[in-house]
Amino acid sequence: MARAVLSLLLVCGAGLAALIYPLGPAWLLVGLATYAVALWRYPGIGLPATFALLPLLNFAPWSGWILLNEFDLFLAVTLAVRLLRSNGDNAGVAPAAVASSALARDAKWVIGWVAASFFVSAGIGLWPPPAFLSRSPRFSCMPVSECTRRRS
Repeated sequence: MARAVLSLLLVCGAGLAALIYPLGPAWLLVGLATYAVALWRYPGIGLPATFALLPLLNFAPWSGWILLNEFDLFLAVTLAVRLLRSNGDNAGVAPAAVASSALARDAKWVIGWVAASFFVSAGIGLWPPPAFLSRSPRFSCMPVSECTRRRS
């Protein structure tokens, strides 16, 4: 039940964002719906499509969307469809076959270290917060060279 609710929230969020899309909401909605149907029919295309669409779906210079872009909407649809399909993925499969498809212990450690590296890198990249996120005078001037000149 929780998966269905989360999937519905993702689809509604992507749909609402697509409705206010500045370059024509109809085209984006048709693309999202077509992708959702294809992903439902062929669930194996989700990961390759994610990697293929990442460099392609960034129309920020034309749409003006900086914090939310087209790829985010396709990713939300991918997650929504996968959440809905995951209820019946293992139906009729023996428990031993499902257990054998689990990741090895070493692979889990590698994934954990990569995730930790990502969060440390994101923290380094996002600190200090940009001026539009903070009203503090400490962060109000960028780049650092200008800040040091003003204090002198």
